[in-house]
Amino acid sequence: MSLYATLNNALSGLSVAQRGLSVTANNVANANTPGYTRKILAQEAVVLAGRGSGVAASEITRIADRFLIEEMRRQSSVIGQSDALRRYHDLLQTMLGAPGDDLDLASQTGALSAALEAYANSPETSALALQVVSLAEDLSSSIGRLADQVQTLRGDADREIGQVVAGFDGELTAIHQINVEIERLAYTGQTSPELLDRRDLLIKSLAEKIDIHTFVQENGRVAIYTAGGEALLDTEPRVVTYDPASSVAHGTSFGAIAIFRQDQIDPATGQPFDPAAGVELVSAGVRAPLTPELQNDAVPDADQLIVSGLRGGRLQGLLEMRDRVLPGLDDQIQELAAGLRFALNAAHNAGVAWPPPSALTGTRTDLADFAGAVRSGTATIAVIDRSDGSTLASFEVDLGAAADEAALAAQIDAGLGGLGSAAIGPDGNLSITLADPDQGLAIAEDDGAITVTDAAGRDRTYGLSHYFGLNDLFVLERSRASTLRVRPEIVAEPSLLSAARLDVAGMPPVATLGGRGDNRGAQALADALRTSHDFIARGGLPAKPATLAGYAADIIAHSAARAARAEETDQREHTLMDALEFRFGAVSGVNLDEEMARMVQLQQAYSVAARIITVTDELFDELLGTVG
Repeated sequence: MSLYATLNNALSGLSVAQRGLSVTANNVANANTPGYTRKILAQEAVVLAGRGSGVAASEITRIADRFLIEEMRRQSSVIGQSDALRRYHDLLQTMLGAPGDDLDLASQTGALSAALEAYANSPETSALALQVVSLAEDLSSSIGRLADQVQTLRGDADREIGQVVAGFDGELTAIHQINVEIERLAYTGQTSPELLDRRDLLIKSLAEKIDIHTFVQENGRVAIYTAGGEALLDTEPRVVTYDPASSVAHGTSFGAIAIFRQDQIDPATGQPFDPAAGVELVSAGVRAPLTPELQNDAVPDADQLIVSGLRGGRLQGLLEMRDRVLPGLDDQIQELAAGLRFALNAAHNAGVAWPPPSALTGTRTDLADFAGAVRSGTATIAVIDRSDGSTLASFEVDLGAAADEAALAAQIDAGLGGLGSAAIGPDGNLSITLADPDQGLAIAEDDGAITVTDAAGRDRTYGLSHYFGLNDLFVLERSRASTLRVRPEIVAEPSLLSAARLDVAGMPPVATLGGRGDNRGAQALADALRTSHDFIARGGLPAKPATLAGYAADIIAHSAARAARAEETDQREHTLMDALEFRFGAVSGVNLDEEMARMVQLQQAYSVAARIITVTDELFDELLGTVG
């Protein structure tokens, strides 16, 4: 071998060793960089005319297991969803309180039940009446506050959905720019492992937000599609749009999440020229699934039902909380509030305060369903002397004989004669007023029944006083069941709590009001909390009979069980991700011991090549000296 060939061999070895050291040093420097994969310098022997002519470095390649990368992306989507569900379930537990917590709804319902029992044992004690009213106010306030907090959480989830969707544009654009650079390098026969690392990291971040599939094209570009097959990135990045609601209530209709091409977006506003031209990922609507009330209303179900084509990712977790879990909890709260109001108002209307009031004003202002309701039986109205409790007059009201509410009011007005009057007022409610303020009104529901079907398709049977709300304990501030409050007149004067009962016996019937010590009305209130009532299926709780406190406890236990499952699922998915990352690190990660050993090996090779160059240089000098 000539000295010139020896020199070339040494120079090639020196150059390759130098590049190898650079690659190894870069590996060591990025050992803790997220998404970085180990790089190696591929090298091969150079052979010219059958003789070894040194070494050449071909390209820097990264060590990456494509299967593990795809599995980690898939798992990122699963974790994104489970993390979102766990976070919001944790917030729900803080709101609801733990089972057995003295501040939870079940405990407050139990406290009201105990107060009613004490009041029933001594209805003449004003302090006990005040305690009942105070605890009833606390319970109704807690129900209303909890319902409002659920909507607040839905609003938080909706705004976070907007933030997630807004983040898609930046990541898709960054991946697209890397695609362009990788394709440019491919045309010149070059590669950039660092760009591939950066792209994989961006794709993994995107996968955490939305479940995706990827496809690497021949030119090195990567195309990204949703799990449903909708393109997010091919020749250009798509634009994903969503406008969060300005405020969120139970009936809020949310907009759609849709995908648009770049040419479908107005550059000046960033909004689509035609909102209907996009491909829907998630449909517009109110919630999923629909309640019986929404199914039975006049609005088409397709306009209200939110349908998501997503299968994982943080976005789907947020959608599940906003559209399914939180509305389901709200349904349960509304069912509890409606049951509480119905049961206690039925008992309160069946009783009479002592002394009885001289006027009764109904709380129901919408009487449109009265004429079509199934009505039967009679109720008895008595005029009582407030000074001694004696009955001055009484008469029966035939519920089935009245054609409508106006006819019923006329029937009551005629029965009162000159003692008072009854009419449907301008607000649509029934009012009965006695002419003499020293006289009081007492009503016995008897066998009177007014059966109406509510918005959920459930039949509710009321007595006369209960239907019109003449002696309600709870009233609604707004149309929702959770806005119940103790009637202001009772808050101002707790002695208006029903304690006695009006007895009707004989033929013709004679009405007699129990005196100050009569506790049957108060006992009926206590019994209403102890008695099982029928609840329909709501938010994952099955239809079943339960006490009011028992149903409140079921709400808390059901939510706690869901939170526990969310926590367990999240931990399990994170454990799986840890295992995948460990395997990926073993294949693609930087092992400092191995890199240091490789560095020593390359340094030795560099030193040997440098020594050969030195020796060759000396030989050249000797040769030149000899010739000279």
